[in-house]
Amino acid sequence: MRLLTKKQHVICYCDFCGKSQDEVAKMIDGKHAFICNFCVDEAQKIIRPQLALVK
Repeated sequence: MRLLTKKQHVICYCDFCGKSQDEVAKMIDGKHAFICNFCVDEAQKIIRPQLALVK
């Protein structure tokens, strides 16, 4: 989890791709990490076919 301050403004970075919150539409913060909407989309592309096999 990387946080940098910029004149009292905290900038969050995705722990998977490194993009800042200013480069993405949504940054999701977890207990110990951040993930951006792009990485969530990529993770869903990987998980969905595997879940379809389980059903």
